[in-house]
Amino acid sequence: MIKLNRPGYVTFFSFASVLVLVEALSRFVSPSLPVDPGKWPRIEIAQKLDQMRTYVNDREEVDVVFAGSSMVAGGFDPLEFNTVTGLKAYNAAFAGSTMKSTALWVRDVVEPLMEPEVVVVGVQTRELSDTGSKNDIMNEKFVSSPGYKESTSSVGSQLAGSLERISYFLRYRRAFRTPSVLFAADGKEALQNTRVRQEIGPWGTRIVEPGEYRATDKFLSGLRDKTFEDLEMGGEEYESLVNLAADLEERDVRLVVVSMSVTDDYWATHEDPEGAKDEYHRLLDRLVDGSGVTVIDAEDAFSTTSVFRDPVHLDVAGRAAFSEMLALRWDSITDPEPSRYTVACEVEGSISCGLSPADAIASN
Repeated sequence: MIKLNRPGYVTFFSFASVLVLVEALSRFVSPSLPVDPGKWPRIEIAQKLDQMRTYVNDREEVDVVFAGSSMVAGGFDPLEFNTVTGLKAYNAAFAGSTMKSTALWVRDVVEPLMEPEVVVVGVQTRELSDTGSKNDIMNEKFVSSPGYKESTSSVGSQLAGSLERISYFLRYRRAFRTPSVLFAADGKEALQNTRVRQEIGPWGTRIVEPGEYRATDKFLSGLRDKTFEDLEMGGEEYESLVNLAADLEERDVRLVVVSMSVTDDYWATHEDPEGAKDEYHRLLDRLVDGSGVTVIDAEDAFSTTSVFRDPVHLDVAGRAAFSEMLALRWDSITDPEPSRYTVACEVEGSISCGLSPADAIASN
């Protein structure tokens, strides 16, 4: 047993008092803080992981998980799906995800935590691009993030993650190193690191108001210059999807892949739109034939831009109609045999979508 003299007691209790004070201050300011922006490359990831852990701790069973980029995060309405099917679905998608980071997120974090029966992954040419600089940057940030390392690395790293869930100071320690950024009201860095662009509601739902369709030059040039210049597909990004299908099959989890709805403005950002479509569709057909997954082609489901927020994101009414269709045809979609389907939606008056079997993913 260690015996402390009087100076030792003073030092020990002074140190303990400082820790208690720091923890108390961290808890006091925590309501005004985001989830630690230094732990994951997107606040949305940390928020959704905290929410998923809450559901697991409350013994909520999850049947279906939606995963992918912001196209999925804003394109699937789990509340609509849950209401129609009576199942429980969680939207675990986050902005900027590539197929490589989506596969890691699902395989190493989401599926072991939620244990769903089905995983629905949304893709487009962007997610399968091997030459986009933005894709490479995002994937590197994800792989090197403390959150991902703690989820997949040593027992010591996992213990650190557990302690962070108990101690508010440990949880926010990376953010507290730069308080001027953390509490800044303005500034690009503060906006990127500490503010949440979309409010996250129950079951990972993005809470957004209906908006008008916008296809700005900045948005389109970003896709053209940083994603689709010298586009190549069929490499690491596609193989990540193939490997995810194999990993989920070993875990007895069904994989459904949705080719996400886009507008003509999206295709116009490709150097060779028709060539990109043909190659993309060949990859999807190869996925069904080689991996035994079900693929739903929804890229041309809507003939109008009125149901979109921008060239790659459905608006509130569009996502609700699409999610309702998935729910109504869920038994067919999850039939034991792998299948190909196409989606067509009518937008006259109320929006309604239908699902039809297809021999292949059609090129246009």
